[in-house]
Amino acid sequence: GGYSAFAYDRRSNPQVGAAFPCIKQTYECLIYVQLPFMEDLRPFAFPSLENNKKICPSETQLSAVDSLIDSMMLVEKDENGELIDLLKPHHIPNPAFQRHFQCLHHRAVNPGTPLPPLEPWLQAKLDPSEVIKERCQASLEEIKR
Repeated sequence: GGYSAFAYDRRSNPQVGAAFPCIKQTYECLIYVQLPFMEDLRPFAFPSLENNKKICPSETQLSAVDSLIDSMMLVEKDENGELIDLLKPHHIPNPAFQRHFQCLHHRAVNPGTPLPPLEPWLQAKLDPSEVIKERCQASLEEIKR
């Protein structure tokens, strides 16, 4: 990779970025990642949570949250012991884009009417699967106590 400066045209402010090579079987390209300027960074100072006894979790609470995280794993073992993904990221569209274009289409076809609810197929993709809900149930009950 290497550093670069980029400007859309003569009148625009330059951006500092990094370009990384991406080599695939069918093409080669550079992937550009814009880097922040100093004024883009915001230094926030937060007090330590360890010093506040009111919000410091107990060992039981930490154990319950660890168990919840473990139960939410998105992989399972098949009959051969191989890990398989419960979700296929390449098959799930970006929900923000889908909703945005759903709203644009609705506004173009039905101007002046309220926006429709999220499409059911997209809502189904966003909701946790029944397998994950079942696995998480015991951990969630423990956290509620």
